[in-house]
Amino acid sequence: EVAGSKTLWRKGVSGTALQFDGYYSEITLPQKNAPKLRDAITLESWVALGAYPWSDVPIIQQMDDSPEELETQEGKVGRDFQVSLKVENDRGYFLGIDGYGKPTFKLKTGDRLQVLKAGKVLKRRTWYHLIASYSKTTGMMKVYVNGDKVVQKQMAKRDIELSENPVRIGKGKDRRPIRPVRRNTFADSYSLDGLLDEVKIYDISLSEDQVKAVYNAFQETAESRMQVDMDKRIFPEGENRK
Repeated sequence: EVAGSKTLWRKGVSGTALQFDGYYSEITLPQKNAPKLRDAITLESWVALGAYPWSDVPIIQQMDDSPEELETQEGKVGRDFQVSLKVENDRGYFLGIDGYGKPTFKLKTGDRLQVLKAGKVLKRRTWYHLIASYSKTTGMMKVYVNGDKVVQKQMAKRDIELSENPVRIGKGKDRRPIRPVRRNTFADSYSLDGLLDEVKIYDISLSEDQVKAVYNAFQETAESRMQVDMDKRIFPEGENRK
């Protein structure tokens, strides 16, 4: 199911891509039709951001989506104001972008939600190929950007704990903005602002050679990945009132 106020199909890396509006756009897959993962997972997508999200936003996820819980609010109201949230421990998996434009992989194994965040900031209006993977055999979580492994994490070799919620693409739970400027800033609804194409879930953990092969299959497009079929953002013009 594709939800939202409007659906925009744009030129993608392969055929057409779906443009998400940053507010309401979302694709859902019922839980009964979702892959039954346990020992391994690979999440894949091409993404081109129009703007950075308010906070973590999924490219694809199947998560419990428990409401955020506030722990502390510190500092002066304004630029130095900081909000601390309780650590999430939802079941499920998440590949998305954080509020600073960094690819983020979340996965519940055993009794903990593991989080793996890449240091690389994705530029806006540029196509990127993202892959996140986990294997119970090795206990390794990995994130790849454009075929290259950018971060990995060794974990205990445990089963994936799945959520019973639907699979969601482009939109997750309500969250507070990462840089609030006042104490009465609450969690709110938003979605990814940008283009998604070739979103996939595998029940295996792709090897590094397989990741490169998948990326190189779109190499001609990757070389011109700055050519993104998205309207340019401009500031509105107003009358010159004196």
